[in-house]
Amino acid sequence: MSEQQKAAQQTLDRLLKNEKPAGATVEIRPIKTAIQRAIQKLLGVYGLKPQFWGTANEDLQAINGFTVPGTKDVFINMDGQEIIQFVAGHEFMHQLKKRYPSLYQQIVDNVITTDESWAAYLETRKNIPNDVKGEEALKEEFYADFAGDQWTNAEFMQKVADKAPSIFKQVFDIFKKILDKMAQTFKATPYIKDVKRAQDALAKVMVEYAAREAQGKVGADGMASVDVQSDGSVNPTGVKFSLRTVDATVARVTKDLKKQGTPIPSKKIERYFEDMMSVKAYVDTNKEILDFVPSETFKALKLNSDPAYAFSIDMTTMCIKRYTMQATIDDIQLKLNRPLVKKEIMGLRAMLRDSGVEVSCGACYVDSRRASIATPLLKALNGYTVTNAKTGVGVKMPPIAVPREMLLTMKGLTEDIPKMYPKEYTRLRKLFAGTQMKIPEARTEYRGEIARLSDAKVQAANRASGLRWQSWSDFEVPHMLDAMEAVGDMFTRGLKGQAYTKQLNFVEVMGPTGMAINMSLIPEGTGLDANGKLIFDKGQSFPFKEAMRLRKLYKNVGTIVIGVSDEHIKAALADPQIDFVIPYHASGLGSTYMPQLGMAEWVDYTDDEGWTSARTGKGLTKNNCTVRYS
Repeated sequence: MSEQQKAAQQTLDRLLKNEKPAGATVEIRPIKTAIQRAIQKLLGVYGLKPQFWGTANEDLQAINGFTVPGTKDVFINMDGQEIIQFVAGHEFMHQLKKRYPSLYQQIVDNVITTDESWAAYLETRKNIPNDVKGEEALKEEFYADFAGDQWTNAEFMQKVADKAPSIFKQVFDIFKKILDKMAQTFKATPYIKDVKRAQDALAKVMVEYAAREAQGKVGADGMASVDVQSDGSVNPTGVKFSLRTVDATVARVTKDLKKQGTPIPSKKIERYFEDMMSVKAYVDTNKEILDFVPSETFKALKLNSDPAYAFSIDMTTMCIKRYTMQATIDDIQLKLNRPLVKKEIMGLRAMLRDSGVEVSCGACYVDSRRASIATPLLKALNGYTVTNAKTGVGVKMPPIAVPREMLLTMKGLTEDIPKMYPKEYTRLRKLFAGTQMKIPEARTEYRGEIARLSDAKVQAANRASGLRWQSWSDFEVPHMLDAMEAVGDMFTRGLKGQAYTKQLNFVEVMGPTGMAINMSLIPEGTGLDANGKLIFDKGQSFPFKEAMRLRKLYKNVGTIVIGVSDEHIKAALADPQIDFVIPYHASGLGSTYMPQLGMAEWVDYTDDEGWTSARTGKGLTKNNCTVRYS
């Protein structure tokens, strides 16, 4: 017997100590059969570990299985009264409730029974010795019995396998060979009002549970993911505060500092590490803020095609201002079973803003392009034609082979498809190529990429505008540790950086680093009041009073305003509180929607060739919106 089996045997003996009649024995059984291996693989998808056991004692054979609180062990009695697939499914539901309460709630909301049927189900439990007590505990047993039923249902298991074949197909093939030979006898399913609705909910939860485990590998606290709230208080990608790279970063930065013989006083270096570790300690002891698991698919350091930059660092390509709006779009698209077109998205944006809900900024380059996301999504859903560049012949391509709902939600696009269908995700990314639209990417973490840059790349970045922070997103507090790590590596490599932000938290955290930080100010209406004074949009701008305070506090922090007319730009250039002006460029938004966004009088300077640098006095051949005006 292996050490693991010995440990499992000790646990089994301890847990059944009060249940065993005199002389009775229980023993851990080795995994020998195909169905045992299939159950091991399936429960392993959920981070659970089956322990198969058996007994010759008839009293103990009444115990089909159980889970151990605070662990991932699932004990399954090979000599029990239920088939082991049923027991595995039953115990799966108990673990689901402990680990992911929000997913368990989806079962509660969709597995519905009538008063009459519920009474009939309770009648079937009358002869169960030492049965659980109380309505909630009995309901949990009912849901667990339903899951057990479905794990012995070949048709249902096929439905789950179809949703995520890379995860479930191999297991299902083994289950099917056995289930096809069995007569089905369900314990809870006959008492459910709408079986299809209940099955759909269970299938969805099984796929989601598997996806979260695959990305998170988290403990049993059930905090690996949080669903989107109506107020947008939680992001729609459902991930966790990134902590895994902190210790490695401390060691790496310490080594680099010693190697380079930095002149920075040791006390300051110690303070940097103390700050980082104090944040880590706070997160470790406040589990309620663990709200995301970083994606393994994407990288924080991304290439930037803008000639003013070599690289950008973005922990996601979804702006924090857009989360509530995106959650609303997802919900509507699922109900309509299709993606919203640009006109609908822009109309919804206006409705939400008029209702006081935070939405994406009207002048946002990223979001103005992404409003047309229906174009690649409809191709993904319906199929498309690819033209051969040499022959000019079109080749019809099939739809992207993923569950339809995954293409209709941001979570599906950014998490589920990349993880479960990597080949199809590669096809999907190609549909976004050439659209000038940044494909949405889930939250990831910084993994020391800057430390591994070659000297040539660091020099190239510094010759441009340094490392650009937040090209496609903006700061979120859960990324603070990642940001601290990245700054440490920037220092040791001598990499300069600059950021654009509308988030007060970013400046509060990063202002002391010396990085160039531009606080973005967005004009309200024409940008000028009746007296010609600059006015700013309170919902879309960096808070103006805070910007003035921080601008005085840090010499590396300044203001940048979008210039929307000649008069407005001149007023901004004349204002000593404005450090930079960037002429408005339409960014693919189009004049049709500008009145809807309060931008009807804004001038589009994208192709204007008459600009002169206020700093050098030299003419600019074309305004590509990367030149600063001061």
